[in-house]
Amino acid sequence: LQPDLAEAHYNLGILQKEQGQLEAAVASYQRVLDLKPEFAPAYNSLGNALREQGRLAEAAERLGQAIALQPDYGVAYFNLGNVLKAQGRLEPAIQAFRQALRVRPGWADAYYELGNTLNKQRQPEAALENYREALRIRPDHGEYYGALADLLLHIGDLNAIAKLREKISYHLNGICSARKPEDIGALVF
Repeated sequence: LQPDLAEAHYNLGILQKEQGQLEAAVASYQRVLDLKPEFAPAYNSLGNALREQGRLAEAAERLGQAIALQPDYGVAYFNLGNVLKAQGRLEPAIQAFRQALRVRPGWADAYYELGNTLNKQRQPEAALENYREALRIRPDHGEYYGALADLLLHIGDLNAIAKLREKISYHLNGICSARKPEDIGALVF
């Protein structure tokens, strides 16, 4: 591997991270940034590798650098939101997820994580709204249903739980695949 090929080091870092070789991935991403310090994706990937190592403060710093270089980098805002949430910094995490949605509207995972963070901040109505939006976008995602069901149980909304049960049953019976997406979205209450 030629040391001056930033892209090759970046791809190597991706492979190393996928294989669980986090230290090696961090070193590869650092090498990329030595060679090409304006490459925002390397800061983002480095931030994610650092997060997986539990190095949250460093991860937040690197993700912030990715955003500074590329202010419309929705994935970096999303990843920063997850780091901030893991640090217990809920309000900044909420802002990061909202910014991710501003630059990348319609991103179901960002609505879901925003809902999780709002739920941790004891804002159940706002959390419900975001879970429902995530399900409107991706009505086939089981994890979203689980989060919504847990929150509905917690707040004791039995009527909404019954509707959710009906919707889940609808999907399990395979009817969903035969319907138009706008019909499915209407089932998300």
